[in-house]
Amino acid sequence: MLSRTDQRSFDIEFPDEDACLDWLKDQMFPDGIFCESCDRVTKHHRIRTRKSYSCDRCGHHVHPTAGTIYHKSRTPLKKWFYAIYILSSIDPDLPITELAEELGVTYKTAWRMTHLIRGMMSEDGDEPEIDEQDEEDEELLLPDDLTQDLSGYKARAATPEEARAESTGTGGFFGRSRRRR
Repeated sequence: MLSRTDQRSFDIEFPDEDACLDWLKDQMFPDGIFCESCDRVTKHHRIRTRKSYSCDRCGHHVHPTAGTIYHKSRTPLKKWFYAIYILSSIDPDLPITELAEELGVTYKTAWRMTHLIRGMMSEDGDEPEIDEQDEEDEELLLPDDLTQDLSGYKARAATPEEARAESTGTGGFFGRSRRRR
């Protein structure tokens, strides 16, 4: 999909996670990091075990990913940056399945990343319309019975009658209400 030249140029710019986090910090805090505890711009050092920086004076932590599409994501920053690079400069209409293969992530992760990135790149901040290929892919990933609630549990019934109807039958999401011995 990508030419080796494109991938090499990306790898030179962002060789590892630390380079990605440093770039993000520099973009978010171009004049230095303002420490809320010290109430001024202070020198901060990188915490190796976390995606954060600590104030050299008081130890207050600053997380550059907070409030971004990367916040609380277990996907490495380098993969996020690579996906943004692909979708913004190489092929904005790349199918999600190909992006998943290129990044080495699951389809579900690539779908989430694509929609967050496209939403971020759209001018009005809203998620752009999904083309027909994405709709087909989406149907493969999320069948009707799973789209009710992405956390894995059935959505609650709107009325008591619906609740009674749901409680009889299959026994909920896992198929049985009790374990057999």
